[in-house]
This record gives sequence, structure tokens and C-alpha cells, in this order.
Amino acid sequence: MDAALFQAWALTVSVEYVIWMSWFRSRPLVYAGYCILVNTFTQPLAVRGYWLLIEWLAPENIGHHLPSLLIIEIIVPLVEWPLIRMLCECSWKKALLISVTANFVTACMSFMF
Repeated sequence: MDAALFQAWALTVSVEYVIWMSWFRSRPLVYAGYCILVNTFTQPLAVRGYWLLIEWLAPENIGHHLPSLLIIEIIVPLVEWPLIRMLCECSWKKALLISVTANFVTACMSFMF
């Protein structure tokens, strides 16, 4: 993993952990581990999927990244949703809200960097 991908992963985990802890007030180390686990699973898939979608959607014009980003940002919460539900033993609704909120915030941050 190169330094830029590691930095992106670390920033994502840090931001999403803060969001997770706004939903879960107890067992911070346990939820930190779950957040790391979920993001270690989904972020490499999201990055690879993002670049594959760019090549597939606009191979001649690599500058159009927004459709790929939107597709990935819809898929990632759907993948994280059952993982959060299973690991955190919370309701489906709560897991979905956590996943969507965390990914919305980090997706908005991706526009800044």
C-alpha cells in the first residue's frame, strides 16, 4: 500500500470512528476495532472499483470522475451496512444510519482533497 492510500485509509477510519462513537457511547476500543475492520475491508474495494468504473464509463476521458464516485459512494454504505449490523449488534436501521452518515461525511471530504 502506498503512502497516499494509507493516509486516505487512516483519515477515513479516524473520521468514521468519531461518527460511530456519536452513535455508540460505550466500549470505544471495541468499536475502534470494528471501524478499522470494516474500513480495511471496504476501502480497498472502493478504490479499485472507483478506478475500474472510470475506465469503464469514460475510458477516453479520464477527467470525468463524478459518476464513478457517486456509484461507489452508493455501493459502499450498502456493503458496510450488514457488517456494522453484525459486528455492533445493533438494529438494521441504526446500522444503515451509521453507514450512510459516515460515508456521506467522508465522501464530502473527498471533494476537499
